[in-house]
Amino acid sequence: MEVIVKNKKLVFVKTLGGGGYGQSYLYQDAISGKKYVIKFFIPYNSKASRESFKEEYKNLTTISNILNETVGKRCHPYLQCFVSIIYIKTIDKNYAFFYKDLYKKAIENGLSAIKTDLYGIITLYVPGEDSFYYVTRGHNLDMYKFFDEMTNVLDFLHSREIVHRDIKPSNIIFNNEKNYYTLIDFGISCQSKCSFISGTTRFIPESIEIKKLLHQKIYFKDYIIQDIYGLGVTAYLLANHRYPYNYTFIEGATNNPYYPSNSDDPIINNMIDELILHPETFLYPNNLTSLWDSLKKLGIQKEFAYS
Repeated sequence: MEVIVKNKKLVFVKTLGGGGYGQSYLYQDAISGKKYVIKFFIPYNSKASRESFKEEYKNLTTISNILNETVGKRCHPYLQCFVSIIYIKTIDKNYAFFYKDLYKKAIENGLSAIKTDLYGIITLYVPGEDSFYYVTRGHNLDMYKFFDEMTNVLDFLHSREIVHRDIKPSNIIFNNEKNYYTLIDFGISCQSKCSFISGTTRFIPESIEIKKLLHQKIYFKDYIIQDIYGLGVTAYLLANHRYPYNYTFIEGATNNPYYPSNSDDPIINNMIDELILHPETFLYPNNLTSLWDSLKKLGIQKEFAYS
């Protein structure tokens, strides 16, 4: 199956994988050899989810335009580069056969193949492994480099009122060709307003999980807090090779004690503990970078009150 985008003929290479939100495929430009990822997102068979589906499509279009304009149509060095957004009005028989795994998920969600609209986002392929690859193999990464780059990219996004909403190790790839970290997968990101709570449970702070369970209103600042907390938990995993809480049920870490970061570097530990215990204090642009720069300069271990 070929895809034509902006006069480029992209040829299918392989299926990369997927989850509850969609499925990703690797494509290659037939002429230049440059590689791209196309991630298609799967709607669910309900009016509310179809409306959310349409809103996410608009959000992705808006966000990609903002990011491209901000960096002068060049890719931000630590963000997966947006290329285009693709929209398929219905999954015809050819698509249904070729994207068998995607088609199966659509059917499981109660959707007919001939009535299913799809949208996907096309990004440049990032060579390398995601951060969770290193966690599962017990590898130690350069945490200074990690914080240098990821605080920069989150401040960049938040200052433009963009939230990622799914910061976790599998969405941060170490680009082994260019030697830096890249934040990927903006499929559930949004700008200024978000229609529903989304993300991965272990990377969502308890305060937001409680709001979700009690059906309380979620404000945009809560999603910024979620990003910051997710960065903290991701860094904790990379530095300690375990989660900061003992998760005993699906809703998260309620009533479980926090285990302070215990890496060999107190500066790294301080940064991680601040992000996890006090994410709400970093709501304004550049506060993440400022904290990290201050800790590096001072090199002084702080005392925290753990609960």
